[in-house]
Amino acid sequence: MEKIRERDSSLDFACGIFIIFGIIFGHAEMLLENGRSDLSNASHPLRLIGVIQEYLFFVMPWFFYKAGMFAKIFRKKNEFKPYFLGSVQRLLIPYVFFSIIGHMFYCIELVIQHQISFHKIFIFPIKQIICISSISGNLPLWFLLALFFVRMSYTLLKYIGTHDLEIAAIGFIIAFGFHFFNIHKPLIITQTALGLSFFAWGHFLKEKQYKIEMPYITIFLALFFLNMILLHCFVDFRDNGSKANNESYLLFYIISILSIIIFNNWAKFFHWEGLSWITTIGQDSMTYYCVHWIVIIIVRTISVDMYHIDSYVSFCILICTFIAVLPTINYLLKKQHWLRL
Repeated sequence: MEKIRERDSSLDFACGIFIIFGIIFGHAEMLLENGRSDLSNASHPLRLIGVIQEYLFFVMPWFFYKAGMFAKIFRKKNEFKPYFLGSVQRLLIPYVFFSIIGHMFYCIELVIQHQISFHKIFIFPIKQIICISSISGNLPLWFLLALFFVRMSYTLLKYIGTHDLEIAAIGFIIAFGFHFFNIHKPLIITQTALGLSFFAWGHFLKEKQYKIEMPYITIFLALFFLNMILLHCFVDFRDNGSKANNESYLLFYIISILSIIIFNNWAKFFHWEGLSWITTIGQDSMTYYCVHWIVIIIVRTISVDMYHIDSYVSFCILICTFIAVLPTINYLLKKQHWLRL
């Protein structure tokens, strides 16, 4: 088994940026969509959120890529069982736990909206898990389920001697094949396949990516222009780019890999000590990822559904709630040893 690598603070810094701007702020935009705001208007004062999302289009590829950088390779069969059980505790238990918590608050919202029914409480969530890998109460958790299958698939493929580039190709061919033939459900197949491809790239390039000698200003500009190229071909990783054409899908895949390499190098150059709080968030990224959607539902239920507060104000309330609540929840959850986050 490979030696455990020391924690790379630059990766935590990059992870913190993605969690804050790509995940939390990106998902917070749905609070505005439920209000009276018109996000399609380019002059919308909070349109900046959408712009940031477009520039950080490679958020989900990066998370799979980063996980691949720390992938474990096993040579003996008896080494697999502890890894499997560890993955269950690290990914599947949080998946189930936070799905249940999220569904509880989602049902409360349905009660307030007078939309509660037996079907929406029991049947609909099961259909959602089968079709889209997560439920409305905590939609982002599809990533945990997909990453579990990615880790298991990658480990087995490496055990039989498959090269990283072959694994990356296999994953991409499956994902692109489903996209080409317009097959999008169950999403877990394409989520796992595409995730497996980026995961394999992460393991293959974990050392090679840092051999690029380039001033950080050049890296920043390169990242900027690469994102400019992809602004009109954004691909939703979760649904395998169901709304994107084939050319956009291919461009998304290629530019994502290049952007990840550039961003990781940029993070090493731009890692300011004064921004250590971003690194801290990156270190605890799993907690923030699993909890933030639940906080959005709670704030949306109270501010929008109950009190009909303007969406701009609701958004500000949400951000303040994030700042006050998420670190506290993270502190409390880290004390729960049965929940490895």
